[in-house]
Amino acid sequence: TSYQLDGTDNRDPILGIIVINPNPEAVTEAKITTQNFDGEFGQALAGVISTQTKSGTNSFHGSVAPSHHRGGSPIPKFLQVPGLRIPIDNLWTVAGSLGGPIIKNRLFFFGDYVAERLDRAAAGRFNVPTTLVRGTCLNLNSAVCDLSEYPRQIWDPASGNTVAFPNNQIPENRISRQAIALLKLMPAPNVASTGFNQNYLATGSDVFDDDRFDVRIDHILSPKLQYFGRYSFADFRRYAPPAFGDLAGGIGLLDGFPGRAPARNQSLALGFNYLLTDTLLADFRFGFSRYHVNDFNSSYGTTPAKDAGIPNLNFDHGLTSGMPFMQVDGQDGDDFTMGSICNCPLFQTEQQFQWVNNWTKAHNSHSIKWGADIRYAQNLRVPSLPVRVGGMEFNNSRTQGPGLTGGGLGLATFLLGDATSFGRTVSTVLDAGERQNRWYFYGQDTWRVTPKLTLNYGLRWEMYFPQFVTGKGQGGWLDLNTGEIRVAGYGDINRQGNVKRALGNFAPRIGIAYTLSSKTVVRLGYGRSHDLGVFGTIFGHTVTQNLPVLVQQQIGTSSPTDLVFQLKDGPPTPSPLVVPTTGRFMLPDQVRTFALPDKMRLPTVDAWNLTVQRAITPTLSLQAGYVANKGTHVFPGDGPFYDLNQPSIVGFGTLNHFERQPFYKKFGWTQEIAYSGSNASNTYNALQVQADKRFSSGYEFQAHYTWSKALGYNNDYFAIDPKVNYGIPDSNRKHAFVLVNVIDLPFGKGRPYFKNLSHWKDWMIGGWTLAGNTTVYSGLPFTPTYLNCGGVDIDTGPCRPNLVGRVHITGSRNGYFTTTNGVVLQPHGTPGDTVGPWQRPAFATFGDIRRNSLYGPGFWQTDMDVKKSFRFSNDAAFEIRIWISNVFNKVNLNNPVTCVDCLDGGKILGADGGRGYGYDLRFQF
Repeated sequence: TSYQLDGTDNRDPILGIIVINPNPEAVTEAKITTQNFDGEFGQALAGVISTQTKSGTNSFHGSVAPSHHRGGSPIPKFLQVPGLRIPIDNLWTVAGSLGGPIIKNRLFFFGDYVAERLDRAAAGRFNVPTTLVRGTCLNLNSAVCDLSEYPRQIWDPASGNTVAFPNNQIPENRISRQAIALLKLMPAPNVASTGFNQNYLATGSDVFDDDRFDVRIDHILSPKLQYFGRYSFADFRRYAPPAFGDLAGGIGLLDGFPGRAPARNQSLALGFNYLLTDTLLADFRFGFSRYHVNDFNSSYGTTPAKDAGIPNLNFDHGLTSGMPFMQVDGQDGDDFTMGSICNCPLFQTEQQFQWVNNWTKAHNSHSIKWGADIRYAQNLRVPSLPVRVGGMEFNNSRTQGPGLTGGGLGLATFLLGDATSFGRTVSTVLDAGERQNRWYFYGQDTWRVTPKLTLNYGLRWEMYFPQFVTGKGQGGWLDLNTGEIRVAGYGDINRQGNVKRALGNFAPRIGIAYTLSSKTVVRLGYGRSHDLGVFGTIFGHTVTQNLPVLVQQQIGTSSPTDLVFQLKDGPPTPSPLVVPTTGRFMLPDQVRTFALPDKMRLPTVDAWNLTVQRAITPTLSLQAGYVANKGTHVFPGDGPFYDLNQPSIVGFGTLNHFERQPFYKKFGWTQEIAYSGSNASNTYNALQVQADKRFSSGYEFQAHYTWSKALGYNNDYFAIDPKVNYGIPDSNRKHAFVLVNVIDLPFGKGRPYFKNLSHWKDWMIGGWTLAGNTTVYSGLPFTPTYLNCGGVDIDTGPCRPNLVGRVHITGSRNGYFTTTNGVVLQPHGTPGDTVGPWQRPAFATFGDIRRNSLYGPGFWQTDMDVKKSFRFSNDAAFEIRIWISNVFNKVNLNNPVTCVDCLDGGKILGADGGRGYGYDLRFQF
């Protein structure tokens, strides 16, 4: 989406997110365009949102607007635990504005301020080691570490996985002291009668505070010349509690992020309008925006790995401080994570300079517009993905039985102290940044051909120059043909990495509106839009996060039963690197690296639509439309990268993991090659029907229905066989219906009831408005999985069973769709390989059920509010609004557990929040 604020870009140059969220007290106009947008606007794959801020006037005007919003419980009753307090959402807001003259008729000011204090309810059910595990494994006086409550048999890796631990009990002398020290930081179970699954309920408040203000000056020099200046500032502070406390960490309770995230955004706009003649107008805008964010994990500044006796992780109390990330796998939904799960610490500053010039010429029945938009983007990012303190996995396969027959438990692998994979980030410098020039030009014409026919047509030309880095040695480009890293500023390598520019990005636009009759209008349009992509596809986040600037150490194993190191020994440190004078060197093994095409490739969307609108009555209209688009050079899935070195499934069981990786054969690489290829496509087709009733007889409404189908690819296995994961994307809902009602309540003077009230009674009772908003969506899609995928039947690609019967959607939260009721599917071709409609696929094959072929529960919510304005004079008024969200307290369930043969398969373990309420007050003068 393209965000515009006062004629300047309001979108950060990498992530594509809005920089300044304007205070409603400061907005004089907001326009949303989703189709047939003018050639003036670029980067509009989803639409254009244009906002204008207020200016002062010859009179002093202001407003004060406090509000309080209180949400419902984030945990439905069926997941709550008696005696444990569940927090709720609380948002307190105060906003104000003031504007007026500095010099009457010439110079004006306007300013506004808003402060928000938000506590968002955060809660979730998680897995922690059982009370029996804590009582035996953490007790040095116990002879054994007792894992007998976990149903999968665990085997001794020291025996080559041929000898099982009797009764799943590991001798005390085999337990890692480092693992015990870390596990002691985990909380004990607090949910009774759930065994090892979902046995811990974590609650807390995700705190998000912000302070924002805008200041604007307008100057009228003459009837033909006016100029303005606006500065906007926004400061944000967030604390997100992790599931297991600040030190042990784990996933964030609200949206996955755990830790602290201070951010500060700024925006500046300067401009003037000049009327050269009665038919020729010129305007100029200068824009500057800055997006600055820091992220810190919840244990930043501590050294728990070092304290536990694990070397080569906590090197200091800064960048490498905090709890390492640890993924402890499970077999029956009993996996858990500890430590830093975020890109933390992160230090990032993105900023953009912009110069815009537009010309508008009116000539007969034409309104012609042309202009240029020149931008210069800057980025400095110091990331920690993977985390700088290090991330480890402890898989099931390390302790599974002989011959990849299944079994094993990640918790056992962890307690033995055997890490099965490892990754971390190490920087050589912390000031390597990227820069990019972007030039846009356009011309368009709105032509009223006849009283019935209007054409709008235009052409936009977008020029994106290759990004360049800030200095010699501060960027590296991977050459996939030679296996070399090209280092900026060395030999014949320029600071653009010798990447070729993309200049031929032309975007035609055309819109046609034809009035068939006094009651019927037909509109159709076509437009092409290019975009900058996000997260490094053409700018930032890639070349300054490659060697020689940054090392993404990535250590894996050729067999899922192997280990990379023991906790007592810690991981190896990366080898130092010396850049040769040629600036070219072979990429070493075990270093995750980003790769880009040698010629820039821009995401592109072609969109078209056809709509017929018909007036049914003077106040009621109905329209129906076909809306479609096709994306070219887009991401496969939701992320910008996919792994070019992902192993093929062909040869699994006879060739090891490395031998099936394409670049292992060519260059000996075993690490991920994260490719920003932008070489996928997608499609979207929709029927949109809308009914509008304009306000009359005290009532208005708008009803909107959409049927849609989107198709696209997924990044998993895309480099080997894109068709394997082609299907419906995760976010596509088939049906969406929205109904908005506004009713002028029939009480008071001039209305049907209580029409003879006195002035003061009418002032209190009359003039209230009731509004309702009902939203109904069909469910989100999901893909069924099965238990024994990773390391047993396959070790790459999607985990999907075969579908051999009919799946029944029950809608019950205890069994939403047909599963095996916890019966594990046995190897293909043996008794028990088929249970109900599900069959375990043959060894080294993917199941035949299609991606996202089942749909989860739908969504239904009704919100209502009542409001009234009390006017004291022409300039002074007081408005009150009282609202309730989710009026009927509808429990909107999340998607179920997708595993068809796990113990919790088909169960729904989460839901959206319940009923909330609040009030908004506003006094204007």
